[in-house]
Amino acid sequence: AASTSSSDLDRDLELLLSKSHGLLHSRNPAVVLAGARCILYLAPTSDHSMLVRPLVRLLRSTPDVSYLVLLNILTIARQNGWLFAPHVTSFLLGASHEEPIFLSLLKLDTLVVICNSNNLDLVLTEVASHLRSADASIAAHAVSCLGELAVRKDLDASSRCLAVLLDLL
Repeated sequence: AASTSSSDLDRDLELLLSKSHGLLHSRNPAVVLAGARCILYLAPTSDHSMLVRPLVRLLRSTPDVSYLVLLNILTIARQNGWLFAPHVTSFLLGASHEEPIFLSLLKLDTLVVICNSNNLDLVLTEVASHLRSADASIAAHAVSCLGELAVRKDLDASSRCLAVLLDLL
């Protein structure tokens, strides 16, 4: 992603990006994703915040679209986790009979990446609630996510994560 200001952009690139902004409001998920990827890779990082709401909106789509959107959100969040932190509740897992396992696993990964000191309690509660999941893959992934939260230095949550694990005994 470019780190230049918008005044330094080529006129053709500015035109492409201005037209891409309108694509984020399309009803077609493929169009929204194409516009989002264009902005992600070509626009200055200061413009990336405009991607958040359209992508979060697409999470309410069909499971296959939600999967692709979550992959894109995870890619963006690994660079700028703070962008999606205010929307942490959008990544809480649905009921086990409503949501495919592959979406649940990606949502757990996303929760870990966007976790910060402000939403740590919510994320820990969500991850802990899936440690006893009837699905072994979700439970195992929740333990893995708990470990990832424990080793993050910016959260200083290792003792809390250990307490959650000890509650399993």
